Amino acid sequence: LAAFVEANGDAMEVAQPQQAQQERRNLADYAIQYKLLASQGSDFHYPSPWMELGRNLWLPAGVEPVWKDWGIDPSLDVSK
Repeated sequence: LAAFVEANGDAMEVAQPQQAQQERRNLADYAIQYKLLASQGSDFHYPSPWMELGRNLWLPAGVEPVWKDWGIDPSLDVSK
């Protein structure tokens, strides 16, 4: 991650639907440590009975969402 930041990387994916909470927390801790914005991915490739698009996506508390400067209403917070 240090090399990524040095190359001007500014965000990383932190949350995915079928992810253990500890893995999500670890990724959030890396984002905080390296001052990276956090995103979430649906991992959606096609309709499926096993996963609903956008389900089980939330960002852990303490991370800064990648969309923070996009003019989105802050009351729509998806952090947990």
